[in-house]
Amino acid sequence: MRDPRDNTNRGILAWFARNHVAANLLMGAVVVIGLTVASGIKQEVFPTFVLDTVEISMEYRGASPEEVERSIIFPIEAELRGNELVRRLNAEATEARARVTVEIARGYDRNRALQEITSAVQRISLFPNESEPPVISLGDGRRRGVMTIAIYGDLDERTLVNFAHQVEDGLLADPDISIVQLSGVLRPEIQIEIAQAKLRALGLTLDDVALALDASALDVPAGILRAPGGEVLLRTTERRDFASQFADIPILSTRDGAKVALSEIADIRDGFEESEREAYFNGQRAVFLNVYSSENQPPLTVARAVRRFIEREKLSLPATVGVTLSRDRSDEYRERLQLLLVNGAFGLLLVLLALGFFLELRVAFWTALGIPVSILGSLTLLPVMGSSINMISLFGFIVTLGIVVDDAVVVGEDIFHKISEGMPRLEAAVAGVREMTIPVMFAVSTNIIAFLPLLFVPGEAGRFFHVLPAVVIAVFTVSLVECLLILPAHLAFSRKKSLDRLSPGSTRRKLGSVSGSIPRWSGTIRRCFRWRFGFVIRPSRFSSRFSPSSALTSGAAASISGFVRRSSLTLYRRRSNRHPARL
Repeated sequence: MRDPRDNTNRGILAWFARNHVAANLLMGAVVVIGLTVASGIKQEVFPTFVLDTVEISMEYRGASPEEVERSIIFPIEAELRGNELVRRLNAEATEARARVTVEIARGYDRNRALQEITSAVQRISLFPNESEPPVISLGDGRRRGVMTIAIYGDLDERTLVNFAHQVEDGLLADPDISIVQLSGVLRPEIQIEIAQAKLRALGLTLDDVALALDASALDVPAGILRAPGGEVLLRTTERRDFASQFADIPILSTRDGAKVALSEIADIRDGFEESEREAYFNGQRAVFLNVYSSENQPPLTVARAVRRFIEREKLSLPATVGVTLSRDRSDEYRERLQLLLVNGAFGLLLVLLALGFFLELRVAFWTALGIPVSILGSLTLLPVMGSSINMISLFGFIVTLGIVVDDAVVVGEDIFHKISEGMPRLEAAVAGVREMTIPVMFAVSTNIIAFLPLLFVPGEAGRFFHVLPAVVIAVFTVSLVECLLILPAHLAFSRKKSLDRLSPGSTRRKLGSVSGSIPRWSGTIRRCFRWRFGFVIRPSRFSSRFSPSSALTSGAAASISGFVRRSSLTLYRRRSNRHPARL
């Protein structure tokens, strides 16, 4: 009977080592939950986040940057400077425009900060009368950009924009594409030119024409009309968006009741505002469409849908218009994902080969299995930590690939060492995991602490790189559970009673000639370490023909080849002595 005072088989580590069914259920739960979460986890090219900023934008037409700075930016800075919710102010003055970005101090609510900053800016009375009212809004942060489409050709601005809107409508009709934004387009405007002689002949001024246009281009609600059949919403729908809609606006009424329309005295046409910025692609005027992915759309799915649409659209567009991808971020995401898969496959193969050569195939298999189990298990923790699958998190997985299996190797090797000394598998598993628990926990904790400061980096950089330490901590945490609770049960379990106790001789015979002959190499290895300089740099009659660096290389190569040749000869002789009939 077991001594009740014996504590060697007590505790959670020993319980999991004895109950391999519980260990398998835990591993299965980690894998199943990880696969389930992976199918619905948010995917994006780069991590998105909301900036704790408030943006103030004002227009001051006709003003130079110096005048914009003096008349708009200085009053805003003077009003906001010293406010406790303001952490930093960034101001930019350009021709006819001012932009001020207010970074909110940590701990303040974004909506409350927006209200207080809006009230503070509205109290300023030093703005010029010619300036437009300030536009104050919360910072949008980063968006999930996937790719950019260039629409270019030797066409006028209006025709090119019409083609861009046609492509935009086609993209939004696809269910896999939800967000498309037009860029590189000048702001549209309606240009009305009136000769001064016509104004004088009618006794009008430009202000009279402007007032007539404002009065006739309204789109405002007018209330509700209650009727027996229900309510009728009243609304004026006089908003005009194109030049042709302004032609019939009456500007002047004569005494006899005749009306003078705007088209009779003015030249009306659709145009674009004047700007020094223009977009070109391959030397031709271009318009760009930025395609974004929503929260529930993987970037690779959006990229495939865009490519399918472009191939179809090229067949219907005229030869003078070109449509192509000018930037594709999904390629970067795809390459990073493939790099993770390839590195993971090579890591599994190297672990299997190395541990299978020098230890045991069972140890190699269950140790290598810790890599996919740790990766899948960490996926269950990513949504809890506010992370997603993106370029930064994939980089974190790649970084942990070479480290995540170290603790499993240490625990597995110690258990195998005890088994090779003749200890039963179950006792060796319990003793080995107990002996290696503290060193493994310290090793994993050191790796976690190394990445922990990245969680506390403030500002935009901290929010961008927050996912990296989250991934590393999640992977190391799951790997620690796997090597302490799951791996010992797999190494302790055996279906055959004859394998419960293995002698050192039988274990080495099972491992094969490579690992079995390691003890016979120990003398040579000790001599190599003792005479390490003479072993690497070996005198040779040909050394005078080579430079010092080549002599070092040739000496090392000769020594290594001699060592391999002697070892191979020893192995061949021992095998020949075992099987003399083969000679």
